[in-house]
Parts: sequence; structure tokens; C-alpha cells
Amino acid sequence: MSETPEILRLKQAERNLDQARKEHDKRVQDARQALKRAQKEQSRAIEEAERSLASERTRWATPIDTFSDAQLFRDHVQRGTQSLPLGTSMSSNIQAATTATSSSAEDAASQQTGQSASAPSASGQKLTQTLTLTLSTHEGHIDIPADPSHQDDAYEFASHVMTAGKNAAANISDHQHRLHVLEQAVQSAHTTAPQVDQAQKNLDEVEKAMGAIQSASLELDQVRQSTPPEILRSYDRNNKNRTIGIILGAVIIFIALVAFVAWFFMR
Repeated sequence: MSETPEILRLKQAERNLDQARKEHDKRVQDARQALKRAQKEQSRAIEEAERSLASERTRWATPIDTFSDAQLFRDHVQRGTQSLPLGTSMSSNIQAATTATSSSAEDAASQQTGQSASAPSASGQKLTQTLTLTLSTHEGHIDIPADPSHQDDAYEFASHVMTAGKNAAANISDHQHRLHVLEQAVQSAHTTAPQVDQAQKNLDEVEKAMGAIQSASLELDQVRQSTPPEILRSYDRNNKNRTIGIILGAVIIFIALVAFVAWFFMR
């Protein structure tokens, strides 16, 4: 079919509409990618906020010193199921003693405490050394039996406890403040995401921005209406035949590929 002016106008109008659709699709795709990037940024912000909160909780739950089977935390001393809150009224006492016991009594005592050392005396009795660190406040006390050879460690641990007692109120206040700030940050990261809101708004606007497509579609309608019917029917028929030919060609290629694959595996 010859390229008459009518055919040229039809083709140009169709190209304009196709270009408008492609440009719109590209803008929508770009806006969706921007939204995904903003959502990923929000996810990273949430993860970072939650990591910071978990780190603070771990810091608070981690002992700052240990002695024998006791642990010193920033707000209390723990020994087994016993817990003694720290405070300015904290006091300590280290009791080192040596007692003379018979062999059987000494063995029984050793089995009960596991924290003694023995040596024979001149009279044949065994001398048993014991070491106990007692930490006290107005709320109670904790006795910590220890290996007698660790007396220096007992004094050092007691010193750390005294210091922690003086700082306990400030440490508790600081921890509570950190928790509040970090919990607020986590909540804010979950609920407040201006970059996501803006990206979603941009996507909504781009998806609704159909002006260029509508204009191009109206132009094509006007060109078709102004095209003589016989030329328009011939043009549409050729387009339909071309489309069918493309589809048939794709089907033939697909069948050929399937046949080749089947032949390749069956030989």
C-alpha cells in the first residue's frame, strides 16, 4: 500500500499515542522504584533503631564485674537467686578466718561450701581457711563465699560495688532516659516516614497524569475520523494481517524450539 498523506498521518498519530503511553509507563516505573527505595530506607531506619534499643538493653543486662559466683550489674548485685539493689547505703565486709577442725568435720564443710583451704596443724587437726565477702544495704545483704587465695580480688570487687552504689541512681536515670529515647525512635521509624509518604504521593500523581495519553488518543481519533473510509479499512486490514503474521511467526519459532529440545534429548 502506498504511503499516502492519510496513511502517514495515521501512522504518525499512532506513534504519538504509543510514545505517550511509553513515557507514561516510564514515569510510573520510575515513581514505583523511588517508592521502593524510600521503603527500603525506612526498613533500614527501623532495623537500626531496633538494633540500638536492643544494644542498650544488652548493655544494661551485662555484668560489669564478677567475683566468685556473684555478678555486679549497674543497679544490683546478683548471686544465684539472690539480688541486692545498689545504693549509697551499700557497705562491705570481708571476713577471712582460720579454724581448726577434725578431718571428718573439715571434709563435710568443704563439701558444703567448696570455698576453703586446709593445712595440718601441729596438733594433728586441720586448719581450714575461709573467705566471705558480705555486701549490705538497708534492704538486706548477700554473703559471697570465695577461695581464700582471692582476698585481693574480694577487696577489688567490693570497691567496684561501692562505686557502683554511688553511681546507681544516675545510671538508672540515664538508662531509663536512653530507653525512652530509643523506644520513641523505634516507634517513629515505624509510624513516621515522610520520604515514603512523599514517594507514594508522587506515584499516585504520576499514575493519574494521563493528559498526554488522552491528547494523543484524541488526536488519533480525529485523524481516523478525517481519513476516507476505504483508506481506513485497508489500513486496518493490513495492520490486522501484520499482527496475525507476527503472532504466527512467534508460534512457529516456539514450536521449532520445542521440537529441537525434544530431538536433542532423545537422540
